[in-house]
Amino acid sequence: MLKARLISAAIMLPLVIYGVLFLPTDVFTLLLGLVLLAYFFTKIDRVLLFWVAFVLTRPFGATFGDLLTKPIANGGLNFGTIGSSLVLGGILVAFVVYTVRAERKVEQEVV
Repeated sequence: MLKARLISAAIMLPLVIYGVLFLPTDVFTLLLGLVLLAYFFTKIDRVLLFWVAFVLTRPFGATFGDLLTKPIANGGLNFGTIGSSLVLGGILVAFVVYTVRAERKVEQEVV
């Protein structure tokens, strides 16, 4: 557990020092996409990739929340708190449905 916290802190420290935590959502989306590509197309240690993705999800969530709730004049989508909660809930439901269907497909192929 201590090792995991040290890895997380080591990755977060430069982000905090250089103020990178406040970049736009698309930057964090790109970085998470690069981690995903690295997972599938490189032999980079999976534990390292997990922790990089784990650390990037915090600022991604914050900037995505800002994108949904801020007024259009400030670069947001102006959904407000209820609207953004509905959007995030819809995304969550979509992922759950996808996961259930994918698992059923795998079970049918095995049988």
